[in-house]
Amino acid sequence: MLNQHKFTVPLLLLLCSCGDSSNNAPQLTQQPDANILTLPSSQAVDIPLSFNTWVQDNPAASLALVTNEDPTALNWQNNQHSLLSYFALDRADTLTLGLTASTDTSQRLAVSLGDQEVELTLDKGQQHTYPLFEVTLGSAGYQQLKIRSLNGQSGDLPRLHCLAVWPKDSTTKLYYLDEGNPYWGRRGPSVHFSYDMPVNRDIEWFYSEITVPGGQDVPGSYYMANGFGEGYFGIQVNSEIERRVLFSIWSPFQTDDPSQIPPEQRIQLLGKGDGVYTGEFGNEGSGGQSYLKYTWQADTTYSFLLKVTPAGDNSTDYTAWFKPKAQDSWQLIASFKRPQTDTYATRLHSFLENFLTQYGNQGRWAWYQNQWAMDTEGQWHELTQARFTVDGTGRDEDRLDFQGDSDDNGFILKNGGFVYPPTQADSRFERNPTGQQPPIDFSVLPQP
Repeated sequence: MLNQHKFTVPLLLLLCSCGDSSNNAPQLTQQPDANILTLPSSQAVDIPLSFNTWVQDNPAASLALVTNEDPTALNWQNNQHSLLSYFALDRADTLTLGLTASTDTSQRLAVSLGDQEVELTLDKGQQHTYPLFEVTLGSAGYQQLKIRSLNGQSGDLPRLHCLAVWPKDSTTKLYYLDEGNPYWGRRGPSVHFSYDMPVNRDIEWFYSEITVPGGQDVPGSYYMANGFGEGYFGIQVNSEIERRVLFSIWSPFQTDDPSQIPPEQRIQLLGKGDGVYTGEFGNEGSGGQSYLKYTWQADTTYSFLLKVTPAGDNSTDYTAWFKPKAQDSWQLIASFKRPQTDTYATRLHSFLENFLTQYGNQGRWAWYQNQWAMDTEGQWHELTQARFTVDGTGRDEDRLDFQGDSDDNGFILKNGGFVYPPTQADSRFERNPTGQQPPIDFSVLPQP
Protein backbone atom coordinates (compact mmCIF):
# COMPACT_ATOMS: atom_id res chain seq x y z
CA MET A 1 0.00 0.00 0.00
CA LEU A 2 2.88 2.33 -0.32
CA ASN A 3 5.66 3.82 -2.16
CA GLN A 4 9.29 4.47 -1.49
CA HIS A 5 11.13 7.64 -2.21
CA LYS A 6 14.58 8.95 -2.38
CA PHE A 7 16.14 12.37 -2.13
CA THR A 8 18.62 14.59 -3.76
CA VAL A 9 18.75 16.79 -0.69
CA PRO A 10 19.49 20.50 -0.33
CA LEU A 11 20.63 20.92 3.12
CA LEU A 12 19.20 22.74 5.98
CA LEU A 13 19.72 19.95 8.40
CA LEU A 14 17.82 20.42 11.59
CA LEU A 15 18.70 17.86 14.15
CA CYS A 16 16.37 17.85 17.09
CA SER A 17 15.32 15.06 19.36
CA CYS A 18 11.89 13.66 18.67
CA GLY A 19 11.74 11.77 21.93
CA ASP A 20 9.45 12.53 24.82
CA SER A 21 12.15 14.10 26.98
CA SER A 22 12.46 17.87 27.03
CA ASN A 23 16.18 17.92 27.70
CA ASN A 24 17.32 16.22 24.51
CA ALA A 25 18.19 19.31 22.50
CA PRO A 26 21.33 18.54 20.52
CA GLN A 27 24.41 20.67 21.03
CA LEU A 28 26.50 21.76 18.09
CA THR A 29 30.26 21.62 18.12
CA GLN A 30 30.83 24.94 16.39
CA GLN A 31 32.57 24.92 13.03
CA PRO A 32 33.51 28.19 11.30
CA ASP A 33 32.52 26.59 8.01
CA ALA A 34 31.07 23.11 7.53
CA ASN A 35 33.30 22.57 4.52
CA ILE A 36 36.52 22.65 6.57
CA LEU A 37 35.50 19.90 9.00
CA THR A 38 37.77 16.89 8.55
CA LEU A 39 35.81 13.68 8.21
CA PRO A 40 37.07 10.52 9.93
CA SER A 41 38.99 8.06 7.78
CA SER A 42 36.99 5.10 9.12
CA GLN A 43 33.93 3.69 7.39
CA ALA A 44 30.77 5.77 7.93
CA VAL A 45 27.26 4.49 8.51
CA ASP A 46 25.46 5.58 5.33
CA ILE A 47 21.79 6.40 5.93
CA PRO A 48 19.91 6.52 2.60
CA LEU A 49 17.96 9.75 2.41
CA SER A 50 15.34 8.40 0.03
CA PHE A 51 13.64 6.01 2.46
CA ASN A 52 13.96 8.20 5.55
CA THR A 53 12.76 11.61 4.31
CA TRP A 54 9.44 13.44 3.99
CA VAL A 55 8.59 16.93 2.73
CA GLN A 56 7.64 19.19 5.59
CA ASP A 57 3.84 19.78 5.73
CA ASN A 58 3.31 18.36 2.25
CA PRO A 59 2.17 14.70 2.08
CA ALA A 60 1.59 14.81 -1.70
CA ALA A 61 5.15 15.94 -2.32
CA SER A 62 6.37 13.33 0.17
CA LEU A 63 4.70 10.62 -1.89
CA ALA A 64 6.61 11.77 -4.98
CA LEU A 65 10.00 11.68 -3.26
CA VAL A 66 10.41 7.96 -3.89
CA THR A 67 9.87 6.57 -7.36
CA ASN A 68 9.56 3.00 -8.59
CA GLU A 69 12.07 3.72 -11.34
CA ASP A 70 14.86 4.34 -8.83
CA PRO A 71 13.69 4.03 -5.22
CA THR A 72 17.19 4.80 -3.95
CA ALA A 73 17.23 8.24 -5.62
CA LEU A 74 15.54 11.11 -3.84
CA ASN A 75 13.14 12.76 -6.27
CA TRP A 76 13.34 16.30 -4.91
CA GLN A 77 11.75 18.65 -7.40
CA ASN A 78 10.86 21.89 -5.64
CA ASN A 79 13.45 24.14 -4.00
CA GLN A 80 10.69 25.64 -1.81
CA HIS A 81 10.17 22.30 -0.08
CA SER A 82 12.00 21.69 3.16
CA LEU A 83 13.00 18.09 3.71
CA LEU A 84 12.79 16.23 7.03
CA SER A 85 14.87 13.10 7.48
CA TYR A 86 14.91 10.76 10.49
CA PHE A 87 17.14 8.24 12.20
CA ALA A 88 17.55 7.02 15.76
CA LEU A 89 20.45 6.01 17.99
CA ASP A 90 20.44 3.78 21.04
CA ARG A 91 22.45 5.99 23.42
CA ALA A 92 23.83 9.46 23.96
CA ASP A 93 26.82 10.10 21.72
CA THR A 94 28.69 12.63 19.62
CA LEU A 95 28.26 12.17 15.88
CA THR A 96 30.26 13.49 12.96
CA LEU A 97 28.00 14.04 9.96
CA GLY A 98 28.62 14.31 6.24
CA LEU A 99 26.38 14.52 3.18
CA THR A 100 26.95 12.36 0.12
CA ALA A 101 25.66 14.26 -2.90
CA SER A 102 26.28 15.22 -6.50
CA THR A 103 25.15 18.16 -8.60
CA ASP A 104 25.33 19.49 -12.16
CA THR A 105 25.62 23.09 -10.98
CA SER A 106 27.09 24.72 -7.90
CA GLN A 107 24.56 24.64 -5.06
CA ARG A 108 24.19 26.21 -1.65
CA LEU A 109 22.37 24.36 1.08
CA ALA A 110 21.48 25.29 4.63
CA VAL A 111 21.84 22.66 7.32
CA SER A 112 20.32 23.51 10.67
CA LEU A 113 20.69 21.76 13.98
CA GLY A 114 18.22 22.99 16.57
CA ASP A 115 18.78 26.74 16.55
CA GLN A 116 22.15 26.36 14.83
CA GLU A 117 22.62 26.66 11.09
CA VAL A 118 25.48 25.78 8.78
CA GLU A 119 25.71 26.59 5.09
CA LEU A 120 27.14 24.03 2.72
CA THR A 121 28.54 24.52 -0.77
CA LEU A 122 28.13 21.67 -3.27
CA ASP A 123 30.47 21.91 -6.25
CA LYS A 124 29.61 20.75 -9.75
CA GLY A 125 30.90 17.26 -10.30
CA GLN A 126 30.65 13.64 -9.35
CA GLN A 127 29.28 12.16 -6.14
CA HIS A 128 31.20 13.33 -3.10
CA THR A 129 30.79 13.23 0.69
CA TYR A 130 30.79 16.79 2.05
CA PRO A 131 31.58 17.51 5.71
CA LEU A 132 28.68 18.92 7.70
CA PHE A 133 29.29 19.24 11.43
CA GLU A 134 29.78 17.45 14.71
CA VAL A 135 26.79 17.15 17.03
CA THR A 136 26.47 15.94 20.61
CA LEU A 137 23.19 14.19 21.39
CA GLY A 138 22.31 13.92 25.05
CA SER A 139 20.11 10.82 24.91
CA ALA A 140 18.91 7.93 22.82
CA GLY A 141 16.01 8.40 20.41
CA TYR A 142 14.97 9.76 17.07
CA GLN A 143 16.65 12.73 15.44
CA GLN A 144 15.07 14.98 12.83
CA LEU A 145 17.17 16.64 10.15
CA LYS A 146 15.84 19.55 8.15
CA ILE A 147 17.23 20.38 4.71
CA ARG A 148 16.56 23.33 2.43
CA SER A 149 18.00 24.87 -0.71
CA LEU A 150 19.57 28.32 -0.70
CA ASN A 151 19.89 28.84 -4.44
CA GLY A 152 18.59 25.82 -6.33
CA GLN A 153 15.86 26.16 -8.94
CA SER A 154 13.02 23.66 -9.42
CA GLY A 155 14.21 20.88 -11.71
CA ASP A 156 17.84 21.93 -11.10
CA LEU A 157 18.53 20.61 -7.62
CA PRO A 158 21.38 18.57 -6.21
CA ARG A 159 21.12 14.79 -5.93
CA LEU A 160 21.32 13.88 -2.28
CA HIS A 161 22.18 10.24 -1.65
CA CYS A 162 23.15 9.49 1.95
CA LEU A 163 23.74 11.01 5.32
CA ALA A 164 27.16 9.75 6.41
CA VAL A 165 27.41 9.25 10.18
CA TRP A 166 30.45 8.51 12.35
CA PRO A 167 29.51 7.82 15.99
CA LYS A 168 32.24 8.64 18.49
CA ASP A 169 31.33 5.48 20.41
CA SER A 170 31.89 2.54 18.07
CA THR A 171 29.23 0.52 19.91
CA THR A 172 26.45 3.05 19.22
CA LYS A 173 23.69 1.52 17.10
CA LEU A 174 21.83 3.57 14.50
CA TYR A 175 18.29 2.79 13.30
CA TYR A 176 16.95 3.79 9.89
CA LEU A 177 15.19 2.42 6.81
CA ASP A 178 17.05 0.86 3.91
CA GLU A 179 16.17 -1.04 0.74
CA GLY A 180 15.15 -4.09 2.79
CA ASN A 181 11.78 -2.66 3.88
CA PRO A 182 10.99 0.56 2.00
CA TYR A 183 7.21 0.27 1.63
CA TRP A 184 6.17 -1.07 5.02
CA GLY A 185 8.90 0.95 6.70
CA ARG A 186 7.62 4.22 5.27
CA ARG A 187 4.10 3.31 6.37
CA GLY A 188 5.40 2.81 9.89
CA PRO A 189 4.82 0.00 12.40
CA SER A 190 1.38 -1.46 13.09
CA VAL A 191 0.48 -2.14 16.73
CA HIS A 192 -2.05 -4.48 18.32
CA PHE A 193 -3.73 -5.54 21.55
CA SER A 194 -4.80 -9.17 21.85
CA TYR A 195 -7.42 -9.58 24.57
CA ASP A 196 -7.50 -12.37 27.14
CA MET A 197 -10.68 -14.34 26.47
CA PRO A 198 -12.78 -16.42 28.87
CA VAL A 199 -11.67 -20.04 29.02
CA ASN A 200 -13.87 -22.90 27.77
CA ARG A 201 -16.55 -20.57 26.43
CA ASP A 202 -17.88 -20.23 22.89
CA ILE A 203 -17.95 -16.49 22.16
CA GLU A 204 -20.72 -15.33 19.83
CA TRP A 205 -20.71 -11.54 20.38
CA PHE A 206 -17.86 -9.03 20.65
CA TYR A 207 -18.47 -5.41 21.69
CA SER A 208 -15.99 -2.55 22.00
CA GLU A 209 -15.57 1.23 21.68
CA ILE A 210 -13.00 3.63 20.26
CA THR A 211 -12.30 7.31 20.91
CA VAL A 212 -9.80 9.14 18.69
CA PRO A 213 -8.54 12.33 20.40
CA GLY A 214 -8.58 15.62 18.51
CA GLY A 215 -5.63 16.00 16.16
CA GLN A 216 -4.94 12.26 16.07
CA ASP A 217 -7.27 11.54 13.14
CA VAL A 218 -4.48 11.59 10.55
CA PRO A 219 -5.20 10.44 6.96
CA GLY A 220 -4.09 6.87 6.37
CA SER A 221 -5.06 5.77 9.88
CA TYR A 222 -7.08 2.61 10.54
CA TYR A 223 -8.38 2.31 14.09
CA MET A 224 -9.47 -1.32 14.09
CA ALA A 225 -11.82 -2.03 16.99
CA ASN A 226 -13.15 -5.58 16.63
CA GLY A 227 -10.58 -7.95 15.19
CA PHE A 228 -11.09 -11.71 15.14
CA GLY A 229 -9.57 -14.81 13.59
CA GLU A 230 -11.02 -14.26 10.11
CA GLY A 231 -11.39 -10.49 9.72
CA TYR A 232 -11.53 -6.98 11.14
CA PHE A 233 -13.95 -4.10 11.81
CA GLY A 234 -13.19 -0.44 12.60
CA ILE A 235 -12.92 3.14 11.33
CA GLN A 236 -10.52 4.75 8.86
CA VAL A 237 -9.34 8.17 7.69
CA ASN A 238 -9.07 7.54 3.96
CA SER A 239 -8.15 11.08 2.89
CA GLU A 240 -8.50 14.67 3.98
CA ILE A 241 -12.18 14.54 2.94
CA GLU A 242 -13.30 10.91 3.29
CA ARG A 243 -13.75 8.57 6.26
CA ARG A 244 -15.13 5.06 6.45
CA VAL A 245 -16.47 2.34 8.69
CA LEU A 246 -14.79 -0.81 7.33
CA PHE A 247 -15.70 -4.48 7.87
CA SER A 248 -13.86 -7.26 6.00
CA ILE A 249 -13.62 -11.06 6.03
CA TRP A 250 -10.67 -13.02 4.64
CA SER A 251 -11.35 -15.91 2.27
CA PRO A 252 -10.06 -19.34 3.42
CA PHE A 253 -8.13 -19.41 0.12
CA GLN A 254 -4.86 -17.58 0.73
CA THR A 255 -3.94 -15.12 -2.03
CA ASP A 256 -3.41 -11.39 -2.49
CA ASP A 257 -5.38 -11.52 -5.77
CA PRO A 258 -9.15 -11.96 -5.23
CA SER A 259 -9.63 -13.10 -8.83
CA GLN A 260 -7.72 -16.29 -7.98
CA ILE A 261 -10.20 -17.40 -5.29
CA PRO A 262 -12.18 -20.51 -6.38
CA PRO A 263 -15.95 -19.96 -6.39
CA GLU A 264 -16.51 -22.42 -3.53
CA GLN A 265 -14.12 -20.44 -1.30
CA ARG A 266 -15.42 -16.95 -1.99
CA ILE A 267 -16.96 -14.86 0.78
CA GLN A 268 -20.73 -14.60 0.27
CA LEU A 269 -22.73 -11.47 1.09
CA LEU A 270 -25.82 -12.19 3.20
CA GLY A 271 -26.98 -8.60 3.57
CA LYS A 272 -25.84 -5.01 4.10
CA GLY A 273 -27.04 -1.75 5.59
CA ASP A 274 -28.23 1.35 3.77
CA GLY A 275 -25.46 3.15 1.90
CA VAL A 276 -22.91 0.41 2.50
CA TYR A 277 -20.58 -0.58 -0.35
CA THR A 278 -19.64 -4.26 -0.68
CA GLY A 279 -17.06 -5.93 -2.88
CA GLU A 280 -13.71 -7.69 -2.76
CA PHE A 281 -10.28 -6.69 -1.48
CA GLY A 282 -6.72 -7.88 -2.09
CA ASN A 283 -3.04 -7.07 -1.46
CA GLU A 284 -3.10 -8.21 2.19
CA GLY A 285 -4.91 -11.46 1.75
CA SER A 286 -8.22 -11.40 -0.12
CA GLY A 287 -11.87 -11.71 0.68
CA GLY A 288 -15.12 -9.82 1.11
CA GLN A 289 -15.15 -6.17 2.04
CA SER A 290 -17.81 -3.69 3.12
CA TYR A 291 -17.60 -0.05 4.07
CA LEU A 292 -19.83 2.86 4.89
CA LYS A 293 -18.62 6.35 4.03
CA TYR A 294 -19.26 8.15 7.29
CA THR A 295 -17.72 11.37 8.57
CA TRP A 296 -16.95 10.25 12.09
CA GLN A 297 -15.40 12.83 14.38
CA ALA A 298 -12.49 13.01 16.79
CA ASP A 299 -13.25 13.29 20.51
CA THR A 300 -16.37 11.14 20.02
CA THR A 301 -16.84 7.58 21.26
CA TYR A 302 -18.11 5.03 18.73
CA SER A 303 -19.40 1.53 19.41
CA PHE A 304 -18.81 -1.69 17.45
CA LEU A 305 -20.70 -4.97 17.69
CA LEU A 306 -19.80 -8.25 15.98
CA LYS A 307 -21.67 -11.56 15.85
CA VAL A 308 -19.92 -14.80 14.81
CA THR A 309 -22.12 -17.89 14.41
CA PRO A 310 -21.45 -21.30 12.82
CA ALA A 311 -24.14 -21.95 10.18
CA GLY A 312 -24.07 -25.75 10.57
CA ASP A 313 -22.96 -26.48 6.99
CA ASN A 314 -19.21 -26.00 7.42
CA SER A 315 -19.62 -22.25 7.03
CA THR A 316 -19.75 -19.37 9.50
CA ASP A 317 -21.77 -16.14 9.42
CA TYR A 318 -20.24 -12.82 10.47
CA THR A 319 -22.36 -9.71 11.05
CA ALA A 320 -21.21 -6.23 12.08
CA TRP A 321 -23.15 -3.28 13.52
CA PHE A 322 -21.93 0.26 14.18
CA LYS A 323 -23.38 2.85 16.56
CA PRO A 324 -22.29 6.43 15.84
CA LYS A 325 -23.09 7.84 19.29
CA ALA A 326 -24.39 6.53 22.58
CA GLN A 327 -27.88 7.90 22.01
CA ASP A 328 -28.17 6.60 18.44
CA SER A 329 -29.50 3.28 17.15
CA TRP A 330 -27.32 0.49 15.85
CA GLN A 331 -26.68 0.51 12.10
CA LEU A 332 -26.07 -2.68 10.14
CA ILE A 333 -22.84 -2.60 8.16
CA ALA A 334 -22.88 -6.06 6.54
CA SER A 335 -23.24 -9.78 7.03
CA PHE A 336 -20.98 -12.32 5.28
CA LYS A 337 -20.79 -16.11 5.05
CA ARG A 338 -17.32 -17.67 5.08
CA PRO A 339 -17.18 -21.19 3.57
CA GLN A 340 -15.05 -24.03 4.88
CA THR A 341 -15.23 -22.50 8.37
CA ASP A 342 -16.93 -23.74 11.53
CA THR A 343 -16.14 -21.46 14.46
CA TYR A 344 -17.29 -18.95 17.01
CA ALA A 345 -15.29 -15.75 17.60
CA THR A 346 -11.59 -16.37 18.25
CA ARG A 347 -8.43 -14.26 18.69
CA LEU A 348 -10.25 -11.09 19.71
CA HIS A 349 -7.96 -8.10 19.18
CA SER A 350 -7.63 -4.47 18.09
CA PHE A 351 -4.97 -2.69 16.07
CA LEU A 352 -3.75 0.65 14.77
CA GLU A 353 -2.02 1.08 11.43
CA ASN A 354 -1.12 3.69 8.84
CA PHE A 355 -1.78 2.63 5.23
CA LEU A 356 -0.52 5.75 3.39
CA THR A 357 3.26 6.15 3.20
CA GLN A 358 3.08 9.91 2.67
CA TYR A 359 1.74 10.16 6.22
CA GLY A 360 4.30 7.75 7.62
CA ASN A 361 6.15 10.50 9.47
CA GLN A 362 3.01 11.59 11.36
CA GLY A 363 1.90 10.14 14.66
CA ARG A 364 -1.54 8.96 15.71
CA TRP A 365 -3.12 7.29 18.73
CA ALA A 366 -6.49 6.32 20.16
CA TRP A 367 -8.25 4.88 23.18
CA TYR A 368 -9.57 1.33 22.76
CA GLN A 369 -12.29 0.97 25.35
CA ASN A 370 -14.92 -1.13 27.08
CA GLN A 371 -14.30 -4.52 25.46
CA TRP A 372 -16.89 -7.23 26.22
CA ALA A 373 -17.56 -10.73 24.89
CA MET A 374 -20.84 -12.68 25.22
CA ASP A 375 -20.82 -16.46 25.16
CA THR A 376 -23.45 -18.77 23.67
CA GLU A 377 -25.21 -19.00 27.04
CA GLY A 378 -25.86 -15.25 27.06
CA GLN A 379 -23.25 -14.33 29.67
CA TRP A 380 -21.16 -11.19 29.17
CA HIS A 381 -17.42 -11.25 30.02
CA GLU A 382 -15.50 -8.01 30.40
CA LEU A 383 -12.10 -8.10 28.66
CA THR A 384 -9.69 -6.10 30.79
CA GLN A 385 -6.30 -7.69 30.08
CA ALA A 386 -4.35 -7.66 26.82
CA ARG A 387 -0.98 -8.38 25.26
CA PHE A 388 0.72 -5.67 23.20
CA THR A 389 2.37 -6.68 19.92
CA VAL A 390 3.92 -4.97 16.88
CA ASP A 391 4.40 -6.06 13.27
CA GLY A 392 7.66 -7.01 11.56
CA THR A 393 8.60 -3.39 10.87
CA GLY A 394 8.78 -2.84 14.61
CA ARG A 395 10.12 -6.24 15.66
CA ASP A 396 12.94 -5.99 13.11
CA GLU A 397 13.76 -2.46 14.40
CA ASP A 398 13.22 -0.81 11.01
CA ARG A 399 11.02 1.68 12.89
CA LEU A 400 10.94 2.18 16.66
CA ASP A 401 8.02 4.63 16.88
CA PHE A 402 5.37 2.37 18.43
CA GLN A 403 3.83 2.35 21.89
CA GLY A 404 1.08 0.71 23.91
CA ASP A 405 -0.34 1.66 27.29
CA SER A 406 -3.48 1.87 29.40
CA ASP A 407 -5.02 4.57 31.58
CA ASP A 408 -8.36 5.42 33.19
CA ASN A 409 -9.95 5.72 29.72
CA GLY A 410 -8.87 2.31 28.43
CA PHE A 411 -6.11 0.78 26.36
CA ILE A 412 -3.91 3.06 24.22
CA LEU A 413 -2.25 2.29 20.89
CA LYS A 414 0.18 4.75 19.32
CA ASN A 415 2.37 4.67 16.22
CA GLY A 416 4.26 6.97 13.85
CA GLY A 417 5.59 10.43 14.51
CA PHE A 418 8.99 9.01 15.55
CA VAL A 419 7.93 8.78 19.19
CA TYR A 420 10.43 7.12 21.51
CA PRO A 421 11.07 4.85 23.35
CA PRO A 422 9.16 1.89 21.89
CA THR A 423 7.04 -0.33 24.10
CA GLN A 424 8.48 -3.80 24.56
CA ALA A 425 6.68 -6.26 22.28
CA ASP A 426 4.57 -8.83 24.15
CA SER A 427 4.19 -6.55 27.17
CA ARG A 428 0.97 -7.02 29.09
CA PHE A 429 -1.51 -4.30 30.05
CA GLU A 430 -4.69 -4.08 32.06
CA ARG A 431 -7.48 -1.50 31.98
CA ASN A 432 -9.87 -0.58 34.76
CA PRO A 433 -13.12 -2.58 34.57
CA THR A 434 -16.34 -0.63 34.13
CA GLY A 435 -18.63 -3.39 35.36
CA GLN A 436 -21.35 -2.03 33.07
CA GLN A 437 -22.51 -4.54 30.47
CA PRO A 438 -23.28 -3.09 27.03
CA PRO A 439 -26.94 -1.95 27.01
CA ILE A 440 -27.88 -3.77 23.80
CA ASP A 441 -31.46 -4.70 22.92
CA PHE A 442 -30.74 -7.57 20.53
CA SER A 443 -34.42 -7.77 19.50
CA VAL A 444 -34.23 -4.43 17.67
CA LEU A 445 -30.89 -4.87 15.91
CA PRO A 446 -31.39 -4.41 12.14
CA GLN A 447 -31.06 -7.77 10.41
CA PRO A 448 -29.35 -8.66 7.13
